[in-house]
Amino acid sequence: MKHLQLSDELSERSSLYAAGALSEEERKAYLRHLEEDQCDVCRDAVREFEAAVQALAIELPPEEPSPLVRSRLMAQATLMGSGVPAQKPRARLSWLQWVVPAALTAALALVIFLNAGLRNEIQSLTARIDDLEAQSNRQRIVLAALTTPKARIVSLNGLSPNTEARGRIFWDEPGRRWWFYVRGLPPAPAGKSYQLWFVPTTGNPISARVFDTSSDGIVDLEIPLPADATELKLAALTSEPAGGRPQPSGAFVLQSKAESQ
Repeated sequence: MKHLQLSDELSERSSLYAAGALSEEERKAYLRHLEEDQCDVCRDAVREFEAAVQALAIELPPEEPSPLVRSRLMAQATLMGSGVPAQKPRARLSWLQWVVPAALTAALALVIFLNAGLRNEIQSLTARIDDLEAQSNRQRIVLAALTTPKARIVSLNGLSPNTEARGRIFWDEPGRRWWFYVRGLPPAPAGKSYQLWFVPTTGNPISARVFDTSSDGIVDLEIPLPADATELKLAALTSEPAGGRPQPSGAFVLQSKAESQ
């Protein structure tokens, strides 16, 4: 028998069928109704409930309503189908009215989680891209500076007890910049800092930079030279009290003479 409109009991049967909550006998009977009676009202209801369950029940394990809830629903549907008016003291709540809010909440939580994770991933990738672009730009600048005729290289050797440490300065004389690289130099002791010095041919040493190495003994620095740093006699690195000093006072760590490229 075809139905002209969707009633409450038909809606409940459709929801139970869409969720696979009917017994095998009930399922076959309802399926015969859909196929043989070609009831468009029930077919449309089943499609809507199937779409709702699939769309909303994200990541939720399939569950049948409890036997008590299911028996009450089916008993009520049977009574209404036989023409016996259903009792109305209490509002009827189908199992889907409980499942859909829970599924919707889970879906919303999942969307929020995924969106937050996606935002974090995008931010991380954007930061990484910015970092790579900065490194690439810096390398282009260094390459351009070091291929000029007036570029120089200053090599620094480690002094006891850091004899394995090595430093190198790529000196862009026209641009008055040093690119300073150190490898194999342990971080400065507690309360100490490393201080790089420009030692001119005449006059006192000039502080170029106060720094510390990373845990792996590496540091890469770009250093603009002060205006009074002109003719170089030595480049030296000393260990000074934290924050550095106006003039060298600690032990020499790295030292070398300038070399022509």
